[in-house]
Parts: sequence; C-alpha cells; structure tokens
Amino acid sequence: MKKRILISIDHKWRDLPGHVLLGEYLRKLGSEVTYCRNGLEKFFLENSCFDLVIVNHIFENARRELILNYKNKDVKFIIFPTEGIPTLEDLTDFGLGVNLDYSNIELYVFWNSYYKARFIENKTLTDSKIYVSGVPRFDFYKEPFKSEITSTSDPYTSRIKTVLWATNFTQAQFHDARKFALMDADAQRLGYKKELIEMKGDLRTVAELDFQARERSVEIVSQYLEKHDEVTIVLKPHPSEDLLFYKSYFKDRGFLSDRLILVEADYIWKLLSKCDVEISRSCTTAVEAWHLGKPTIDLNPVPQWNHSSKHANGSIKCHDYATFESAMSECLSSNYEVPQKLLSKRMHFIERYCEGLSCDRTKLLAQFITQKIQHRNQSNYACKKNIFSLIIYVLLKHLDHLPHNLKVYGARYFIGNRYDKFGRLDKYFHYRDVRRWQDKFRKNLN
Repeated sequence: MKKRILISIDHKWRDLPGHVLLGEYLRKLGSEVTYCRNGLEKFFLENSCFDLVIVNHIFENARRELILNYKNKDVKFIIFPTEGIPTLEDLTDFGLGVNLDYSNIELYVFWNSYYKARFIENKTLTDSKIYVSGVPRFDFYKEPFKSEITSTSDPYTSRIKTVLWATNFTQAQFHDARKFALMDADAQRLGYKKELIEMKGDLRTVAELDFQARERSVEIVSQYLEKHDEVTIVLKPHPSEDLLFYKSYFKDRGFLSDRLILVEADYIWKLLSKCDVEISRSCTTAVEAWHLGKPTIDLNPVPQWNHSSKHANGSIKCHDYATFESAMSECLSSNYEVPQKLLSKRMHFIERYCEGLSCDRTKLLAQFITQKIQHRNQSNYACKKNIFSLIIYVLLKHLDHLPHNLKVYGARYFIGNRYDKFGRLDKYFHYRDVRRWQDKFRKNLN
C-alpha cells in the first residue's frame, strides 16, 4: 500500500524546487505526496491521514507540540533542513536543535558528517536516526537539472560586466522601533531569543549590528557605482529581507536602472549562472558560486555579527571601500583566475560541510526514506471533528491557500499586494508553482 507523505515548504524562492524534486523521486518510488505551506501542517493532519511528514525544523513550540500529538498515531516526522551549514559557532547548537525533544522524529537529515558527529556527541539522537545527505539543492548545478534551471539569455543586463550581490541582512529591519516587537516575538516563538541574548547581551544589539552592516555595505556599493559605470550590479536580497528598503534607498540615489537592478523574485541559480562576480556575506550563495567556478567577494564591514571565517575563506575578503574596489578590479580583470589557494580552501569547505560535489543527493535521500518507511504500518488515526479546521483545510486545498494569503497580505491581496509585514515578496508557494517544477523534473527523472 502506498505511503502518504506530507512535505512542508517554507520559502518559495529558496526551498520549493528542491522539495518538489524530493517529492517527485518519492512519488516515482511509490509514495503519494502532498505539499503544504510551512506552518499549516496541522490543518492537513487534522483532516487527512499521512504516514510521514517532512518539515524543515522543530524550533517552534507549536510545531514540537504538534509532533508529540501524533506520537501514538503511527505518523512519523523527518527533519529536512533548508539551512544546513551552521558555521556561526555561537549559534551552532541552536542551528542543530540540540536538546530539543526528538522522540517522534523518524530521521534527521544532515548536510554533513561534521555536524552529525556533534549531534551524537550531545546524545540528542542515535546514529540510526541520522542521515547525511550532502546538500540536496546543489543537485541543480549538475546535469540533468542544470539546463532546466538556467536561462539561455541574461534577462537583467546587456552590459559587459555583471556582478551579483546576494545580501542577507535579515535582522536589519528590526532596528526600526516599530518592527522590533515583531523580532522579539519571532525570536521567542522560534526559540532562539535566549541564545542571541547570551551571545550579544540584547536583541536590540543584534538588530543594530545588522543594520550597521547593511548601511555600510549599501554605502560601499553606492560609492562604487558612482565611480564605475561599466558595471551593472544585480541585487538579490535574501528571501527574508525587507525588499522595500532597497527599493527606496537606491531609487533615491538614482541607481535603480541598468546600473543596479533589484531582483525581487527569482531563483538564485539563474542569476549566478550569468554573473561575472558574486558578492555576499558568509552565505551559502558563495558556495553555490564556487560550484560554477565564479570569483567571489565576502563583503563584511561589521565582522562582529554574522561572520563565518569558514565561509569567507573561499572568497576575497573586504571590510571597507578601498578593499572592495581593489577586489572588484581584480575579479573583473580579463585575465583573472581564481587562485589555487582559494580553490583549495573552497574544496576543503565543500568536502567538510557539503560532503563533496554530486548530482544525486536528492535521489539517494528519497531512496533512503522509502526503504526506511516501506515496511511500517500505514497510519489510520481518526481525524479531528473540528468544523473550523475542516473549512480552512478545504479552502486551502481548493482555493489555493486563500485564507492564508489573506492572513499574510491582508485585503490588499485582491489588488495584487504580495508584500507581507516584513517586506518579503511572495514568500509562499501556490499549487501552480508546484506544477511548474513537476513538469520540469518529470522528463529528467531516472
């Protein structure tokens, strides 16, 4: 009998393709697969039976309670993280979820053996409940999927040199006093408030440091644009950033044109495949650029916050305008080749934290999951008789998440608004997005 699997998806612009690929492999191996938005799992579990649920983390109290509620109902959970290289040492244990209750977790998928060892050392889970996958979404940088996720032409610029700037100032917006309460509530809900306070003494310090880093970084890039008209910078903010800040900042300075192009909604690999240089700050995007052999610059003018020397070591490191301009000049020169010293550091990082380079991580994970659950009894728990939950479930399924869209975007959703209260654009997937990726993948699965 087919196993019924529910896959929870967080960020459409980061997670959707990889999760749909996993779902397609599981489907091909004989399972029935359903997708839901992150945080809405309970409506699906209360109104339909599933044997397995795949989530990205269990930091939130509500999700841990949900998992424990199904402990005696033959429903198992797998943690499939979308951020699996927690190299910020102060937050490593939080990123790994050390000391949380994993009693109803069937499997925890790690990106690398290094952190698996740390997890076992903490006696959080036994070896039998841990699977080391490598980085599944890196499958997209190899065939047969590479040609499907990259475009044949550059949709953003026709200039000679294009630089991709992938920012990750996700805490900077909370410098605003009106938004700080949102950060405080989010940190409490996700369970990392205590860790941040222990690390920095105050949540406001975190917001202030990230705000300073963003301010100095945009000043450096603006100064560069004023002096160099031969380069276009394609700015791709992190999916959790406030896009409206960048719109306002660069529009006021007259750069929102072919000089600086703000990409609000697109997948990072399309942009990486067309750029000449990648700029970021201790970010996995740089590691993705290394797969493509791109020069990378680590721009971090406030190294007291969000700095990982492990990430930065594979790039040219900059902390002010002088070092940035020099790095840009070096990387954009016609005869530039990434030095062997940097290549060696990149490979060391990839081997240690990504389990090397491969194109079949997702396929192997799907096979492992299938083997692990195929002999288990199918769950047959009684669904809750809750009319409110049933109505929400039906509307989510048949009106493509309309109740959730109204909660996130408000009534302005009906006139095209897709910005939420954090300034994020179109974060959540629609079923048409799932179908689009299914169509791309199905002709390449083997």
